Amino acid sequence: MVDGFRYLTLRQAYSAVLSAPRPNARRRGLTLVHARISLLLLLVAPWGTACDPARPSADDPMRIDSAGVELVIGSARDRPLPWRLEPVASVGGVADERFSLTRLFPHDVAADGAGRIYVLDRSGHRVLVLSGAGDLLDSLGREGGGPGELMEPLGLTIEAGGILAVADFGRGGFVRWSAHGDPLEWVRAPIFPWSPKVSITPAGLLMTTRARGADGAPLYRLTLRREAGDHTLASMRRLPGRVVRFRSCGGAELLVPPLFAPALVWDARDGRIAAYDGGPYVIDVYDGERHVRSIRRDISQRQVDGGMARREAASGWTIYDNCIVPPDEVVRGVGYADVLPSIMALALAPSGEVWALRGRVADEPSQVDVFAPDGTYQGTLGPGSPFPAAFLPDGRIVAVDRDSLDVPRITVYRITRR
Repeated sequence: MVDGFRYLTLRQAYSAVLSAPRPNARRRGLTLVHARISLLLLLVAPWGTACDPARPSADDPMRIDSAGVELVIGSARDRPLPWRLEPVASVGGVADERFSLTRLFPHDVAADGAGRIYVLDRSGHRVLVLSGAGDLLDSLGREGGGPGELMEPLGLTIEAGGILAVADFGRGGFVRWSAHGDPLEWVRAPIFPWSPKVSITPAGLLMTTRARGADGAPLYRLTLRREAGDHTLASMRRLPGRVVRFRSCGGAELLVPPLFAPALVWDARDGRIAAYDGGPYVIDVYDGERHVRSIRRDISQRQVDGGMARREAASGWTIYDNCIVPPDEVVRGVGYADVLPSIMALALAPSGEVWALRGRVADEPSQVDVFAPDGTYQGTLGPGSPFPAAFLPDGRIVAVDRDSLDVPRITVYRITRR
């Protein structure tokens, strides 16, 4: 028992501190020298404490604090989280006669401190305001370039004071409404069509930007835009796309990335930011621009093969809203990445919890890991559990899902934490 615990702990320590150096870690001073010192302290610790009943088990996290960044290394084994998630309200879908949303993404949904849910209807150039029970309270905006009007909306965010801000590529900034639904002065800002997710934080405007590294490699960067200048929190190499001609759709040519291409995944709330850079299972947590924590699980990335790619594209690709490219043509044309990203999405709860949606193929049930505010791995929700697009102040979550006919909808879930 003692040997088993000692082996697991040292293996985790070795994996954490001697792995390939990460750019963020180097910037924050988390050097290999500091890491080796931390590992040495573990090695020389009195072995007699291994039998201490108060000592954490092998499933408890190991923490290494070096140069101000706390490494939290959780168990590699999934621990079932016995929470019950019960749907209590649903909006949209075929059965909803009030309105239908043909395209809906998590960054189209937000919630404020009063429990109101905001849903961006891109094709309708409006924002639907819903109650926590799914009742339609208001509709904000219309097509145009005047106050409270939208041209090419991409995503939305909630500012301090409950101000609603919609990122509009066509207008080159944010169209805004007060918490009472009154149009406010719009704010000019760089808005990018490849980065619909934006967040207005106390430290500045947070968004994904594209750049090139010193070696000329194309990069995605998580950029904090401030009056004092831009600050990069995280970055990753982006896989080059290719121009593909889809013969099934009249020879239409599109520049597209390969299937399973990693993305720079992040979320922000109240000045806290969580980010994943497309590599191994590592979630970096920031307080403003300061790197404070690195949450890690020793979960190997899955190798991708042709069968997985065909399953991912099994429904084909719809382009130009009315033409479907067959799955085999998609796979031949765009190809696929070598490995599956460890994490597909992140969400920060008002409590400080970090939710992580694990990487998967489209026909596989979702796996959602939940971490406590201090980075401790709490467990993994049951297969197929919803992933929050927004959190309501009473603890419920708002998720984007699809009905039996694959039409998107909004569902509110109540969580019973056992």
